[in-house]
Amino acid sequence: MRPIFTLTLARQLALIVMVAVAGVQILALVLERRFEEALDLDRGLGTSRTQAANAIALLPSLPAETHADIVRSYTSRTTQFFLLPDVLLRPDAERVPELEDETRAWAARRNLAIQDVVVARHLYHHRKQSGGPAQSRPGAETGVPARLPKGFAMGEPPRTRMAEMIAHPPRWLHIRETPTGYQLKPIPPESALNLDDPRPVTTVAMQLASTGDWVTFYRFRRPPPNNDTVLKMMIALVGSVVIAGLAVLIGRRVIAPFRQLAESAAQLGRGERAAALPVSGPSDVRDVIQAFNRMNDQVSQSIDYQIGLLRSLGHDIKGPLAAADRLLSEVRPDTTRAQIEARLFRVRSIVDAIMNFSRAIMRDGEAEPTDLVEMLETLVAEQDENGEDAVLQAPESLPILCRVDATERALRNLIENAIKYGKSARVTVFVENGFAVVWIEDDGPGIPPEMLDAVFDPFLRLESDDTGSGLGLAITRTIALDQGGRVHLQNLPTGGLRASLSLPLT
Repeated sequence: MRPIFTLTLARQLALIVMVAVAGVQILALVLERRFEEALDLDRGLGTSRTQAANAIALLPSLPAETHADIVRSYTSRTTQFFLLPDVLLRPDAERVPELEDETRAWAARRNLAIQDVVVARHLYHHRKQSGGPAQSRPGAETGVPARLPKGFAMGEPPRTRMAEMIAHPPRWLHIRETPTGYQLKPIPPESALNLDDPRPVTTVAMQLASTGDWVTFYRFRRPPPNNDTVLKMMIALVGSVVIAGLAVLIGRRVIAPFRQLAESAAQLGRGERAAALPVSGPSDVRDVIQAFNRMNDQVSQSIDYQIGLLRSLGHDIKGPLAAADRLLSEVRPDTTRAQIEARLFRVRSIVDAIMNFSRAIMRDGEAEPTDLVEMLETLVAEQDENGEDAVLQAPESLPILCRVDATERALRNLIENAIKYGKSARVTVFVENGFAVVWIEDDGPGIPPEMLDAVFDPFLRLESDDTGSGLGLAITRTIALDQGGRVHLQNLPTGGLRASLSLPLT
C-alpha cells in the first residue's frame, strides 16, 4: 500500500474516485440481485396467478380450438403461458409444497374449477452450446435486431415484439415446441464461460376440472431486458473513468500552485532569489502562497542584511587599525611596540577573514550549469604545479547546477586543508541519490571525534592550528547549505580525514 500513498494528490484522488464509484456500483448490483428476487417473485407470482384465473374463467365461454391461443396471449417478457395436456417439469425441478397449498387456497377463494395444482422451481444457467450451428438471436426471424449486443445481457435478451414472445419460447424456459406439441429441452453442457449466477424459474400449473388440461405459466425471476449485469458494470466502469478524469483535472488545478511553491522553495534552498508567486486558487491555498511570499522576502532581506553588516563591520574596523599603525612608530620601548604590532596583526587578520567570509557567502550570481569534474581537475592541477600531492578519481564529466565561484571556493578550501594538515589530497567524485558527492581524503592525524561538528563554527580553531582564521570550514558549509547541499567530516579507520561535500545535480 505504501507506493499508492506516494502518488501525486491528483492521481490519488482519481484512484479513490474510481474505486469508490466502482465499489458502490458493484455493491448496488449485488444488493439488487439479492433482494429483488424475493420481491419480484412474490409480486410477479401474484400478478401471473391473477392472469391465470382470468384465463380459466374465460375459457368455458370460448370455442375449444381457441383455448391454447387465449392462454398464450397472456405471455409477457417475464412470464410464459401455455395450455398443456400434462405438466412439463425439468428433472432437476423441485416442488414447492407451501406455494401449492397457498395456490389451492387462493383458487378456492376465487371459485376456480381446478382439480390439482403443481408448483415447482428450477434454476436457469446461461450456458454456451457446445458444437452445432450457432443459435439465432431473438428477433432475427423478423428482421428486427435485439437492443443489446450479444454477451451484454446475462440471460434472455429483450424481445422486440409481443408476437415474437408468444411465437418463440425464451431460452430460459425448459420446454420447446415440436410438431407433436411441447417437449422438454435437453440440458446444455457445462461451460467455463458460465459467468452468471443461476436464476430461478417458477412453474405454476393448474389443472382444469372440465378438460383435464393444465393452464401453466413459467415465471422468470425478473424481466430479461433488466438482467444486464455486464452492461451495468460497463456503464459503472465508464462512469468511474469519466469522474476520475474530472477528479484529475480538479486535482491538477488545486496542485498547480503547490508545484510552483515547491519550485520556489527549492530555489530559495539553493540560495537563489525566488520571485514572488502569483496569489491564486482557493482561499487556503492563497493563504499558503502569501505566507511563503512573506517568508521569501524576510529571508532574502535577512541574508542581505547580515552580509552587509559583516562587510560594514570589517570596513569600519580598518579605519582605526590604519590609525593605530601610524601611531605605532612613536611607541617606546621596542619590546612594547613589537607586542602591539603582533596584536594589531592578529586583529587585522580577523578583519580580513571577516571580509573574505562576507564575500564568500554573498550570493554572487545565479546558479548555472557547469562541469564539476572539469572544476576539480583545475583545482588539483594547481596543487600539482605547486608540488603538492593531489590526485583525482572521477568520471569523464558530471554536469551540475551551482554558483560557480562559490562552489570553486568551497572545494579549494577543502583541498588546501587536506594538503595543509594531511600532506595529501585524494579527490573522488561520484553520484548518489540525486547528489554529486566529492570525497577529499588525507593522511593526517584527523580530528577528535567530539570536534567533528564544532570545527564548522566561525572563528573556531584547533589547538594545532596557529595560523588559520577559523573561517575556512564555516565558509565551505555556508556555501554548501546555501545551494541545497551538505558537508561533513569523518575520521577514516586507517587514519586520516575524509571531507564530504554533496551538491544537488539540479
